[in-house]
Amino acid sequence: MTPIRTFIALKLHPGRDFCESYNELKSLLHDEKLRWVPEQNFHLTLRFLGDTPQNKISEISQVLDEVALKIKPFKLITAGTGFFGKRGKPSVFWIGFHKNEMLHKLALELAASIEKLGFERDGKAFKAHLTLARMKNLHDEANFRALADEFSGELFLSEQMNTITFYQSILHSSDPEYKVISRHDFLGVG
Repeated sequence: MTPIRTFIALKLHPGRDFCESYNELKSLLHDEKLRWVPEQNFHLTLRFLGDTPQNKISEISQVLDEVALKIKPFKLITAGTGFFGKRGKPSVFWIGFHKNEMLHKLALELAASIEKLGFERDGKAFKAHLTLARMKNLHDEANFRALADEFSGELFLSEQMNTITFYQSILHSSDPEYKVISRHDFLGVG
């Protein structure tokens, strides 16, 4: 069987104010070649697994059930915008989240449990974020950074997290398609 591309995430449901600010920012930056994330794809990636053998899918779902038993529902609150990139060149524009003990515990539990299934850690420290856009080159980086700062407070999200979602990611020439493989509710009993 052909492997499928998978990841584990927290699905995000931004409110109307967030989406209006997001769309206004997109409009102001229409001259830049950015690949904006569609609102229906908003999520916080906990672990990207990549090409996953299909015979591992049920094992991963079982592990996610076990992890969810140990996690209590928690609230995520945004904490400003930022960029990932090499040598000072932004390639990913994101909004971060305030530190949260339960999210930290979830990330650690998940990393340890998934590693036992043969998925190696990528060596990067976990950075909770919602990707807003991807880019290769900016025409006016100073303007882009200024607008990102200006909208940092307007892109506010406060959401209760109750579930881990295991997704299949299907790449298309436009936007990726995310199909839910399984959902796992936080029970907080472990």
